[in-house]
Amino acid sequence: MHARRDHLPFPWRHHACGYCGAAIPAGHALCALVPDSSVIDHEDPSCDGRRHVVACGSAHLDLLIGQANDAWIPEERWLGQLCRASMQPGSAGATVAQLGARARMPTDHVRRAVLWNSRREAPLRALPGGQVLSAADLETMLGNR
Repeated sequence: MHARRDHLPFPWRHHACGYCGAAIPAGHALCALVPDSSVIDHEDPSCDGRRHVVACGSAHLDLLIGQANDAWIPEERWLGQLCRASMQPGSAGATVAQLGARARMPTDHVRRAVLWNSRREAPLRALPGGQVLSAADLETMLGNR
């Protein structure tokens, strides 16, 4: 990851360190773009999986980058991509497999995303477009390997 000094156009704007919460005066923040599997941009898929972090120093920036790398879950990103596909025009009534194809996802990624969701503490029961994520659908997908 490439770090840079934050050059803010507004000198009164301050940031807080994403690691320790300390206030950072304008012009002294270190910033990086880190991986985050929970970030899905509903307008631009090329922005998926990344978020901006701010730190008070290089040690805390390194820790934030390490935490982000450790927290990456590919299935979480794939589920987010299915969610986005479910809200696209013409997706009403589409199956999860069809949504995966529309999202240009390999079938294995769709299966793994649905399985990961089913094992979460609070799994989605339906995608935002209304497509139900049922156990029967998962069994059908897993049976079609």
